[in-house]
Amino acid sequence: MDYMPNYSDYGTCAKCGAGIKYKYDYAGKTYGSTCIERMLGIKVTGYNTNDVDVILKQIDEDVRTMEQKLQDEKDLYLPVINRVLGSKNIGAVGYKIDVDVLITDCFWFEGMYGSSCCIKMVDANYNQFIAFTTAKWINDVKAGDKIKITGTVKKHKEVPMYKVKTINDEPYEINAWSIDRLKALQDGHSLGHDAYDYLLEGFEKTTVSQTQLTRIKLFKEGA
Repeated sequence: MDYMPNYSDYGTCAKCGAGIKYKYDYAGKTYGSTCIERMLGIKVTGYNTNDVDVILKQIDEDVRTMEQKLQDEKDLYLPVINRVLGSKNIGAVGYKIDVDVLITDCFWFEGMYGSSCCIKMVDANYNQFIAFTTAKWINDVKAGDKIKITGTVKKHKEVPMYKVKTINDEPYEINAWSIDRLKALQDGHSLGHDAYDYLLEGFEKTTVSQTQLTRIKLFKEGA
């Protein structure tokens, strides 16, 4: 059962001398909530006790819990961030390249010229690729598939962290609501919007190199 204040136990604040309806006990003296909060720089209301020493211990534990949470997030995310930020631009603009890739995202959208499919990929070195196509073969692939492609380098660009995903050999569900977020990150599936600013502190580069391909096709020997 939650602690209920005893409003019938009136007192006098040791700080300001005013009468108080609900007392907070600290260091052998009684204070009102406003004065004790000003003295200690903390919020004491909302706890299930009027013992300020107990409240201070709870606040300290909450702070340690948050610090540990932030450290846990860093331990989880930083290896993924290092992989993503290590992406390099591949090939010279205008040149044709062949590359083995893992599909990390594949979705259709409506553009100025009708429907098109955006396919995002990474190679074994975590280099990021993107292409837009209406080719029929795109209907037979999905995120998590490994394929070999050929395409012409259209351009190199830098994109925000949240627009890329990371490599993983296992197929997975793209829809964020349908995956275990923690396990997905541990498996290296995706970083997305979880690339909090504080995690990127200390990195000289916070955008990701991405190679855009055009005229993308499935690789065929001798083609």
